[in-house]
Amino acid sequence: MKQIVLMPPNWLGDVILAQPALRALSAAFPHEKLYVYGRSWLVDVIPFLNLAHTQVEYVSDLPKGADKVFIFPNSLSAAIQAFRARAKQRIGFKSEGRGILLSHAYRSRIDMIHQHHRKYFIDLLQQHGLETPFEEVELKAPSDALNQTNTLLKAHGINPDKFICVAPGAQFGGAKRYPAESYAYILSWL
Repeated sequence: MKQIVLMPPNWLGDVILAQPALRALSAAFPHEKLYVYGRSWLVDVIPFLNLAHTQVEYVSDLPKGADKVFIFPNSLSAAIQAFRARAKQRIGFKSEGRGILLSHAYRSRIDMIHQHHRKYFIDLLQQHGLETPFEEVELKAPSDALNQTNTLLKAHGINPDKFICVAPGAQFGGAKRYPAESYAYILSWL
């Protein structure tokens, strides 16, 4: 059984935008052990990523000699970590002068100012020759998490059926933000 390591981005919003690509990786390797390596809070996020893979495990140390590491962060340090762990294939974008550390280094074909950020992560997989059947972010809340949330909301006098949460966007880049006019329209409609 091969070891496939997913190294998601470093920020929660970016992990969510990478979800279609992470899900595609899960589907591409249905019989391999998948490891998710990165920040410690990922252990709490993995159940929501809808990976539909029975063998996904968070690891706090990058496994030595992994068969493939898909590196989503663009940092030099992420590529160095995969190189030092002697991963057989280190797949990522050329940036930060790290191309020499990657066994499969690609240039992004996505315009990060005008195209949606989730396409950036999908582009990496497409250039590597993998199918990307998922285009939209599709999170899945485990039933126990939904029950806990409903209990918490009710304990604070909030009706879960009439509760919405709005996350207006990211600090950087319009490609990560829903247009303000669209937010205004939907919120007034609700």
